[in-house]
Amino acid sequence: VDDASLSTTTGTPPERSKSTSTSTCFNGSSTLTAWALELSKVSSPPESPSWKKTKDVITLSKTFHIHLHSNIFFSTAENIAQMLEGFGLRQITGKTLDSTQHNDTIIVECSYFAAIKNMTTCVGPSCDDLPRIVIQTQQGKRNFLPEYLAACHLKRNCVIWEFSTYNYHWQTSEYGLEGSVFLVPHLIQNRLDSLAPASPKPISERTYDVVLFGVMSAERVRLKKALIEQYPNLTVLMETNTNIKYITDAYMEAKVCVIVHSHSRISAGEYHRISDFAKFGCVPVVETIADTDIGVSFLTECAGVVSADLDELLPSIIRVLQDEIHFDDMQVRIDWWDDGVEWSTLLNRTFPALPTGNSSVMVPEGAPNVTSVVDDASLSTTTGTPPERSKSTSTSTCFNGSSTLTAWALELSKVSSPPESPSWKKTKDVITLSKTFHIHLHSNIFFSTAENIAQMLEGFGLRQITGKTLDSTQHNDTIIVECSYFAAIKNMTTCVGPSCDDLPRIVIQTQQGKRNFLPEYLAACHLKRNCVIWEFSTYNYHWQTSEYGLEGSVFLVPHLIQNRLDSLAPASPKPISERTYDVVLFGVMSAERVRLKKALIEQYPNLTVLMETNTNIKYITDAYMEAKVCVIVHSHSRISAGEYHRISDFAKFGCVPVVETIADTDIGVSFLTECAGVVSADLDELLPSIIRVLQDEIHFDDMQVRIDWWDDGVEWSTLLNRTFPALPTGNSSVMVPEGAPNVTSVVDDASLS
Repeated sequence: VDDASLSTTTGTPPERSKSTSTSTCFNGSSTLTAWALELSKVSSPPESPSWKKTKDVITLSKTFHIHLHSNIFFSTAENIAQMLEGFGLRQITGKTLDSTQHNDTIIVECSYFAAIKNMTTCVGPSCDDLPRIVIQTQQGKRNFLPEYLAACHLKRNCVIWEFSTYNYHWQTSEYGLEGSVFLVPHLIQNRLDSLAPASPKPISERTYDVVLFGVMSAERVRLKKALIEQYPNLTVLMETNTNIKYITDAYMEAKVCVIVHSHSRISAGEYHRISDFAKFGCVPVVETIADTDIGVSFLTECAGVVSADLDELLPSIIRVLQDEIHFDDMQVRIDWWDDGVEWSTLLNRTFPALPTGNSSVMVPEGAPNVTSVVDDASLSTTTGTPPERSKSTSTSTCFNGSSTLTAWALELSKVSSPPESPSWKKTKDVITLSKTFHIHLHSNIFFSTAENIAQMLEGFGLRQITGKTLDSTQHNDTIIVECSYFAAIKNMTTCVGPSCDDLPRIVIQTQQGKRNFLPEYLAACHLKRNCVIWEFSTYNYHWQTSEYGLEGSVFLVPHLIQNRLDSLAPASPKPISERTYDVVLFGVMSAERVRLKKALIEQYPNLTVLMETNTNIKYITDAYMEAKVCVIVHSHSRISAGEYHRISDFAKFGCVPVVETIADTDIGVSFLTECAGVVSADLDELLPSIIRVLQDEIHFDDMQVRIDWWDDGVEWSTLLNRTFPALPTGNSSVMVPEGAPNVTSVVDDASLS
């Protein structure tokens, strides 16, 4: 599955006409916000043990760090962040949190990844002492979850934020956790809202009678089979698919959207699924929800949810279709969801008039006087924390300052933007135009790039505005940092309000070449007074300047050098000669990749070759740990910019990179050859190059030197200060590139939002 197909979800929800309903669903007592407030009273009435403990944890610090590890929870993460920021806490951004620098910051982590996958984002000796909010996301008791939650309960400064009353009851009755559980419906999400249509098609005119997406468990397969066999005239779409465009197109054409529980007949509500398709207007027919709180009645009365036990699900679907139940109230249902949860006010309304700052932390009744009963090792062997590795003692010139990744970045900027050149001046003016910036690159594949860019801007003195969208009426001089692919090709933006097109912009150019509408979009940026293009490739820079005259707006920075997988790399990599796989490649299996795989297997049958499409990070990183050679074959064109995101993904695992020739001509490419051990060749020479590396064990012995070179990384936070020394932040006049007309923009508003 292409990464982009999993993340084309954020952006600007469309403007929809509101219904004129006078339903009680809109009177304040039956809204999603009312549900959230009532839910908290189930677990945490004022002055109860869990109310007091939650109060103490959220007043223990002025800062928090949240990373839930999965794209499926990015909307949940944003909701939680809004709650904490609304209460006065400040978010510490970045993939990891250094406990030595942030020794009283609240860690917000996902129960599934912390308990079952053993993953944490905290690094340093004091991680286990930090206050924690555990976001519980599972439908029931899976694997090590109860033990992990019990360990949290026994800590003085750890609380569990649970979404389900069904889960709450087993947590309290079987494990006595009531003193630590705070109920909040955090799985009500808005992941797909921006892809919902402004004017949904009437249900009776839609193509699909029944739609369900998910792993096709035995129960789901049986339901699908029964629908098709007993009602052959129905159009049924029930399958496993993760392509967001395909899914949302189907929801737009669905009459009924079905939910069958994944793991157990008695299960908490799958609110993430319901809220995913809610704005598309289909009638939700769901297997009975075991939760008993007021929210479930809201879903029936205001969201049109029809629920039934598994054996009654088919008759319920047919009844809805035949009687057109809830077909006519579609707009009312959508409006109810549109009102949403007022996340930013929830904590203030639950804990009124509480100051932020340090506070004593209450110990739940019966808890022993211990810091934690969770072993450190069980929390820090995964993503978030790069392992401690022994450094090589190499005296290579790669470590003398002139051949580092930071030196590459500084030299690259001089190619496009030597001091006082037009692009240097324009970039300088854009980054001094405001004191704040907002960045959202729309895809999980670019989260490390986003963090690198944020470090650059924060190091220059700008402050990040967090949140999925930016309201231009409230932030009328904030720099928008957006991704070229999603802005140009997918027409997606994160800015809302009438002034979006007037805001300063940094376009992060991520494509390997001229795809679709990219050149036109970059040219439109060039013509704007306050828009610059941050490009990673000299090959791209040359066509941008020679064919489109964009040199006055392009600033080169190697932002696709990433550290997405660093924390999963081993502290002591296995020697290359002892590894299992001779050749490894992950990616969409294009014709060229298939041909190379076939040739390797047929001509060298003794080789162990793993080349396939796979997006399971654990599977991929396990393979990299066992790979001798990691291969890159360009995706779209034989003449292509470097796929630096792929090279930096597997760099810390020690395999020898054999890559198709990179068209970039800057100093960084020679660094990759000299210091990172990259072997490059044209496509027809790639197979002989792989065999030569394996037979002669080229770069097998310098593995630790290569890893150390990558470990030194780019000093992102210093780059802008070293490129634009002694410049104040704040407003500045913005230079117009030579030849640009005196216009605000030549891009139509609609094309950006």
